[in-house]
Amino acid sequence: MINLKNKNLALFFTRGLSLKQWSEAGNLSREIKIYLELKKYFSEVVFFTYGAADDERYLGEFAGQFKVFPKKVNIPNWLYSLLLPWFYRKELKNIAVYKTNQMDGAWTAVIAKIFFHKKLVVRCGYEWLFTARKKQINKLLQLIYFLLEKFVYKSADVVILTSPTIINFVVENFKIAQQKILFIPNYVDTNLFCPQALSAKDSRRLICVGRLEKEKNLFFVMQALADMEAELFLYGSGSLEAQLKDFARSLKKLKVNFCGNVKNDLLPSELNKSCIFLQFSEYEGNPKTILEAMSCGVAIVASNVSGINEIINNGQDGILCEPDLNKFRIAVESLLGDQGLRDRLGAKARERIVNNFSFPIVLNKELEVYNKLLC
Repeated sequence: MINLKNKNLALFFTRGLSLKQWSEAGNLSREIKIYLELKKYFSEVVFFTYGAADDERYLGEFAGQFKVFPKKVNIPNWLYSLLLPWFYRKELKNIAVYKTNQMDGAWTAVIAKIFFHKKLVVRCGYEWLFTARKKQINKLLQLIYFLLEKFVYKSADVVILTSPTIINFVVENFKIAQQKILFIPNYVDTNLFCPQALSAKDSRRLICVGRLEKEKNLFFVMQALADMEAELFLYGSGSLEAQLKDFARSLKKLKVNFCGNVKNDLLPSELNKSCIFLQFSEYEGNPKTILEAMSCGVAIVASNVSGINEIINNGQDGILCEPDLNKFRIAVESLLGDQGLRDRLGAKARERIVNNFSFPIVLNKELEVYNKLLC
């Protein structure tokens, strides 16, 4: 490994995103973990955010660990994303590697790379064009996504993608050389997300964690379980919250609790109280929520779609279902009635996460990227 101590790394936040939003969503500790470790190897890690002048204070206990360069002027975020390299030209000249976290706003780092001739790592956990096609949005917007993404992918020195399906999609649609792309999945803090022996699992407690949006298929989940004597805990927020609450009130047996966002470090205890984790998304990338539930040793019932079926081996460390209400209900009922099966699936799920998605594994893969770029 080469000496990175005389180098520094910059993270360009997703367009419009701030440390304040990370903090309020309860994701700060999860999102910042890898940068705390990278800071041990680089001389400095800096953040370019879209927060207000006091954005750094939302680092809380991590204040002072990073330099934070917030939004300098009160203009629309799309315009600021184009002008940021000019506003911070002095600071950007002194940075060795630029990194993006998502595609939205990644062009800011590309513009900086063009101006200052630095190395660029583009990480994309949420592939725009892939998702747009799944949602069947209008063709003009798909074309705009295609052109923006092609510009970003072509400009990057390294592209990090979190799913084999997405890698194949990018290679086929953008004609990006496969050797330029690396598969690095989302990581799990397996020390935080772990089975808690002292937690008493509720044998009828079901849990879902994620955004309350159409693609998460939560109406399907509630409809399938409507006549079940069980309690469903939904963690997350989104545009469908009011409609989902109305639908939940119409259910006769299933009790649904809307719990809102939960801080990442409090989530393991909620998972450990539950006997089954449910996720029936229409599509996924590399869902952190499933990874974290598996790391806690919770039995999973999930949809058999790309992104999920790359993580779960059906019948070994979880159960995958086709979009059929009856089959989904039967899968959940079979687990509710068989603690031995739940325990076996949960143990194998934990083993899979520790061996493939644990934080040290992902950190080492990312460090290899910077070593190859800067050697």
